[in-house]
Amino acid sequence: MEKKGLVAFLASVSLILVLMLPLFGGFPPSVSAQQEKKPILIGHLHPLTGPFAMFGTACSVGIDVAIEEINRKGGVLGRPLKVINRDDRNSPEVGLREAKDLVLNRKVDFLMGNISSAVSLAISAFAKDSKVIYIVTGSRSNSITEEKGHRYVFRIGAHVYSRVSSVAQLAAKNWGDKAKKVVMINNDYVYGRDCAETFMEVYGKYVSGVTLLYGDWPKLGIPDYTPYISKLMASDAEILFHSLYGGDYLTWVKQAVPAGVYNKFKVVGASCGGTETVFGIKEGDPAPLGEILSDEFPYWEIANPKAKEVAALFMDKAGTNYASYESGLGYTTVYALRDAIAAVKAVDTEKIIDYLAGREINSPIGKVKIQDFDHQAQWPPYAGTMAFRPGYPWPHIVDIWHPPLEKVYRGRDDVLQRRK
Repeated sequence: MEKKGLVAFLASVSLILVLMLPLFGGFPPSVSAQQEKKPILIGHLHPLTGPFAMFGTACSVGIDVAIEEINRKGGVLGRPLKVINRDDRNSPEVGLREAKDLVLNRKVDFLMGNISSAVSLAISAFAKDSKVIYIVTGSRSNSITEEKGHRYVFRIGAHVYSRVSSVAQLAAKNWGDKAKKVVMINNDYVYGRDCAETFMEVYGKYVSGVTLLYGDWPKLGIPDYTPYISKLMASDAEILFHSLYGGDYLTWVKQAVPAGVYNKFKVVGASCGGTETVFGIKEGDPAPLGEILSDEFPYWEIANPKAKEVAALFMDKAGTNYASYESGLGYTTVYALRDAIAAVKAVDTEKIIDYLAGREINSPIGKVKIQDFDHQAQWPPYAGTMAFRPGYPWPHIVDIWHPPLEKVYRGRDDVLQRRK
């Protein structure tokens, strides 16, 4: 055979062999490598537009920082993590639709996020039916992990009972003998009702002779609190409790401070110590100074050096001069999933649930235990008084404190009884 003919013949044989290899299980190393690199998908739902978008944006920052750190180190089980963000628009209908699409069409392995309790409860019911792990970060309703809790739902952040208990107990310590007549203003939905009930329950335990004069229930997103403020200023109450948050809280502060509400009353809020809400308030602006509020990531006072270290990463990622508690919760959630997957050596829903229940997980504030009977994390519900301090251009809680965790998270028997 001539040299050219031999070369052509060998080339033909080589081509035939290459084409036949897949039929006989060829190329196993590269196929296996592709399978190993398939991303582990996390579906993140939060308001990303509208007056509560600051929470979804902040949670996304924490998720992104965690995923970038983990993927730089090779991911988990040789696979990268990837997040798919969806805007729930603070609507149960939209949130449920997006959750279904993430699970059924995008095939995410986990769901997480949310600030609205109504949205979380809708997604939680779907997660239960679909047997998908759903980790709540920002939503606070007790019922998410108590009355309506189930195997597939977890919460990394605090809940209404813990946060309101914390501010109620601090208010009782600071003002109890001077503040027995109470007025309240809370939005008319699950979170507002839960907060109002919890404050009166806990404050009444520590202060004798407490009287609720009245409570008002404005809708979410109202632009004018003037009628409510006028009614408040005409009352002879001594303490005002509210659970306003996000854009509603900023609207309230801009109108209530100039009207003298913060001079007339000792004010207690269920939340809003978080910087993602108040970062735009500067000295000289109407500010809720002296108000007792709560926050879940007051990194400026937390002793653990990891808190400030991670806060700096969040600020660098977001391009802000503040770090949000939602960023901390998003970051912690991703690492909890990473550690669980690595421990059970699989993206296995049931094994991961069993691993996380009762586990102490790592967080920027230190170890946090997830209760095994309701999957509620015992996240410290820090409380403090709003003030300006040097080095921080926005008001924030100072002299932080929280009660013993066993006094602000319900025990097994209580939770199981509520589920009945």
